[in-house]
Amino acid sequence: HSDPVRKRDFSDCRSLIG
Repeated sequence: HSDPVRKRDFSDCRSLIG
């Protein structure tokens, strides 16, 4: 299961945290 939108959201969250 791979969703571009979900992946982008996760990346954004990770970027904010990291």
